[in-house]
Amino acid sequence: MINRATPEVGYQPPENTIALGFHAYTENDGLVFLSGVAPFHGPEATIVGEGDLKAQTSYVLEIIEKLLIEAGSSPSHILDWIVYLKDFDGTGEVASKFIEIAPQLTAFTGGEYPCATAVGVPCLFTKEQYIEIQVTARKAA
Repeated sequence: MINRATPEVGYQPPENTIALGFHAYTENDGLVFLSGVAPFHGPEATIVGEGDLKAQTSYVLEIIEKLLIEAGSSPSHILDWIVYLKDFDGTGEVASKFIEIAPQLTAFTGGEYPCATAVGVPCLFTKEQYIEIQVTARKAA
């Protein structure tokens, strides 16, 4: 059975995501798929950690953990994630930005390293946004 949900976890209210045509996560057959989680908070989608990649990453990871728990999973059950990083200096290089946040990502999964892809993009949903993370996880047993 497919379950789609946007629980209230202090991120985006359900009416925001539904108005844009998606849910925070979908689960099916023991898998959990999180929509891209961005550093936004509240009904006005206020940016969290403006100008600070590490602060934005911390907030995004906090929301990912809350959503995973709501879906019956956890950070140690992440199978794969895609980390979208804004190329905010226009060099076309995001490896240094990924390396900057790698310790946060590593600590978050508790040593259970998932597959990962880092993608550099010229822009994300708003110009102040530096990161967005999309997750696929397994439900906890």
